[in-house]
Amino acid sequence: MKKLLLVAGMIGAIAAANAFEVTFSAISNNSGQADAVAPQLVVDVSQDFGTANQAYFLFSNEGPIASSICDIYFDADSILGPIDSLIDATMEGFTGGQVDFEVGAAPPDLSGGNTISPHFVATGSADSESPVEENGINPGEWLGIIVNLAGVDFAGVQQAVADGSLRIGLHVQAIGTSGDSDAFVNGPPPPRPPQVPDASATAMLLGLALLGLEGLRRRMAK
Repeated sequence: MKKLLLVAGMIGAIAAANAFEVTFSAISNNSGQADAVAPQLVVDVSQDFGTANQAYFLFSNEGPIASSICDIYFDADSILGPIDSLIDATMEGFTGGQVDFEVGAAPPDLSGGNTISPHFVATGSADSESPVEENGINPGEWLGIIVNLAGVDFAGVQQAVADGSLRIGLHVQAIGTSGDSDAFVNGPPPPRPPQVPDASATAMLLGLALLGLEGLRRRMAK
């Protein structure tokens, strides 16, 4: 595996041309805070590093909720090739943090990815080294991944994200005070299972309706 180290001062602003932002929605809510955490997970995609046949994915955890991005997955058959390089360091001004990733995640596919449609099938991945939560992307930290393109140019990458043929999945651990983990996928929130009405509440409403009908019957009988 090739790994590049980048000092924080080299991050800079993403160029306006050939760059776009990816945001995420939760596909699980084990922590009870998944929807609140989702907006702080961001990926900037550009060609700031690498060659014309590569794309640079800059993963950021903007906080403030405690959380650690520990696994990253790409579902991009025939669009992205192998991961070329990892760029890990801490954001400027953040002390005491560390980000250390390697290519190839365990487990090899996104947790909960089979609950969305179409199913999420990872074609490339990376995860944090042990201890995974300490070395994951915590609030104020970032990770860059340079990925080879396969048969598309950078405009094709942006179009693939827009039409859903390129998806990015995240497994985030140590969320909030519960310390639970949740899974996220880029794009709008996926449909959630319909809420089953509470049986006691339904019975109470039915009882009130019957009482109302009985009262109406008595008034009409007078």
